[in-house]
Amino acid sequence: MASGQSDPAPFRSPARQAVRPPAPVALNLGSVPVFAPVAIQLLSIVSQENVGLSKLAGLIRADPGVSVEMLRLANSPLFGARSEITGILHALAMLGLNRIKAIVMTVAIRDFLSPARDVAVFAPCWRHCLATAFVAEEIATHAREDPDICYTAGLLHAIGQMALIAARPAEYDGVVRIAHESDRDLRELEREWFGVDRGDLAARLAEAWNLPHELRAIVSGEAPQGAVGEVVRTACTMAGTMGFRLGPGDAAWDLDSLALPSTLAHQLPEMLNDLVASIATKINAVECSLVMV
Repeated sequence: MASGQSDPAPFRSPARQAVRPPAPVALNLGSVPVFAPVAIQLLSIVSQENVGLSKLAGLIRADPGVSVEMLRLANSPLFGARSEITGILHALAMLGLNRIKAIVMTVAIRDFLSPARDVAVFAPCWRHCLATAFVAEEIATHAREDPDICYTAGLLHAIGQMALIAARPAEYDGVVRIAHESDRDLRELEREWFGVDRGDLAARLAEAWNLPHELRAIVSGEAPQGAVGEVVRTACTMAGTMGFRLGPGDAAWDLDSLALPSTLAHQLPEMLNDLVASIATKINAVECSLVMV
């Protein structure tokens, strides 16, 4: 992937042609690539009290690849470190556990999607998730929620679709083309071709990974529960409105459907205009900092 500016362009339908994926094949959890264990462990550790920084640093160091990429991203202008971060323990002390968790999760999502790097759907999926995370982070500051927690939830909100793409890259790319050509519902096609849709697969992954209850509801596509869920739903919609879309059938911008405080709702249209350029710049910064395999 080029490391140039990530312009927010809509998900464009490929040229119409008789593209069909291979024969349908049922997909189960065993077919899904492994998600970085360190990232999953960090999600559960955050809720625990009195976890020592040395223990956390040791957990992150156990995955050298994630450690290297995490330090590279932590030292980027994106996360605003005041001085050079030279090690994992230093990063935890300087940025805090929630911010480090968000950085590790960004690296883990990049790795999780890497089997799909050669198919057209890779870039829209990766950038949609990043855009949702960054918008959720911005909204959280206005909604008095934790920005790092909202960032992580936004990053993971489409884990079911990411799992389908990572497990069956070529087939999913073909399914997206069918959806464009026929105007069929993408979730319906997911069930037809893989025996499961993104919501069902996300729920299974959330249970297998023992994700916190609120995060399970967000990633499985259930009705948002709590303020974080509402922030993520809003962020996903705004990311799609900006042009960072996963594919056909994404929800259109509907301000009235967002159950947010009225003071924040009034700010959203203006925020949307201001955010387009800054989100594209942030995505570009991530891609320049990480090795986009």
